[in-house]
Amino acid sequence: MTKADRVYSTPPLNTPVDQTRRRFLSTAAGIAAGSTALALAIPPARAADDPIFALIEAHRTTADALFKACLDISRRQEILINEGSGLCPFVAIADSGRPVVAYSHEQIDAYNHSSERVRTRAHAALEAAIERNQTVMGDAERG
Repeated sequence: MTKADRVYSTPPLNTPVDQTRRRFLSTAAGIAAGSTALALAIPPARAADDPIFALIEAHRTTADALFKACLDISRRQEILINEGSGLCPFVAIADSGRPVVAYSHEQIDAYNHSSERVRTRAHAALEAAIERNQTVMGDAERG
């Protein structure tokens, strides 16, 4: 393999400095700073002059209400999670000696290998879980 004898990614150290480029950059920086000062000196438009300010404020109000609603739902969901019941009501039953999870009464009835007594208890437990979920969540998720 041949050894490189030049570095193409950086200019050689003896290259003359481009004074016109430096002057351009310093002028552009001065203009940018001056335009910022000028923009700050111009008084902002009043809310009565431009209807967009009312729309911006309405959007902020709506976004704040949405944020508070999301916080409330999160708080309610955290209660259910901490209780161990999860976000969706369920019941665990034994079907043919193996544990299964049911999320509806129809699912409980579909496990026909379980005894009637086990299914009756499962229906009652699921009803209690649904009731607890509705108590905690309330109407928080209904718009």
